[in-house]
Amino acid sequence: MNTITADSSEKIFQHVANEKVTDGLYVRKKEESLYFVMERMTGENVEFWSKFYSEEQKIAKKSYRKSMGKVQANLIAGYMGFKDALQSYGIYQRTSPHEVWVLYASTTSISKDVQCAPENIEMVCTVSTSENVPFTTHMGITRTSRFAQKTFDEMIRHPSISMDLHAYGAQVMKFRYPEKVHMITTPMKVMEEIFKKTLGEDNVFIGYEEGWEDYLTECKAKLAEIISSADSTSEQSVALTHKKRHLEETVAYYTNLVEASGESPILTLGKGMASFNLKDLNRKTILSLNEDEIDNFQSIHAWYFKRDSTFSSVNLIVAISLDALMSYNKL
Repeated sequence: MNTITADSSEKIFQHVANEKVTDGLYVRKKEESLYFVMERMTGENVEFWSKFYSEEQKIAKKSYRKSMGKVQANLIAGYMGFKDALQSYGIYQRTSPHEVWVLYASTTSISKDVQCAPENIEMVCTVSTSENVPFTTHMGITRTSRFAQKTFDEMIRHPSISMDLHAYGAQVMKFRYPEKVHMITTPMKVMEEIFKKTLGEDNVFIGYEEGWEDYLTECKAKLAEIISSADSTSEQSVALTHKKRHLEETVAYYTNLVEASGESPILTLGKGMASFNLKDLNRKTILSLNEDEIDNFQSIHAWYFKRDSTFSSVNLIVAISLDALMSYNKL
């Protein structure tokens, strides 16, 4: 289990304070040719990030080679989260205290006068938060399409940096807002397993919405429909293949939920996100949002967890201790 002491927390915050370039920009040099950057989305840079997203989507949808099929699907899935962050910024920036940040790994240094070139961005994620909710949201972490292509053509320059990047995002947000206690997200199954393995299962609250039994029945029906309608003589589209895999994982997840009951901390959401409760291994409630917090959660963060997404579902939501996440990144 990852724990963080007052001394280690102070050390982390001293580093973050030194890495603050402006109020909306933090930069950490991890090693030669590897920089972690937290950049707040504003009216001045939203066009850059919108164009970055569009170009990345175009590259991701191109089939570099047949063996990239699964990688391509994961890239597209990752950028769905990035797209949601862009849309939430556009909708809520003028009507609520909502922040969207872009967290990324760059092969070159960034300054207040130097914008990162898209071709130098190796991995990207979005981080958002708002007032009156005790958590942040990380969505859409993915290696960029340009660097994913390089994994097939040459050695990855910086492998296994997703957890370090998540941790840096947690450190910056905790530095700015000490009252935030959890990070919530709807991770791909592989990322969920990485969280549990690296942070300890007692720091990862596996979530589900009340009424998940009906959702399981719905997923089984959709999966059966895809399987029965698939043309065995032709390749399925990348999106359909990914949707099938997502449904398979969801069915397996909920099928095992009953067996796993009582073995891990739990996050439960009321139907329609009417409630939000974190419970420890003993099923003791350790966090429950009040009415104002629920309203804020529904209007802002629920954007990411909408059920009609092809690539994610509110039922796969997890909550992660920010203290555990920020302590992962070794200074």
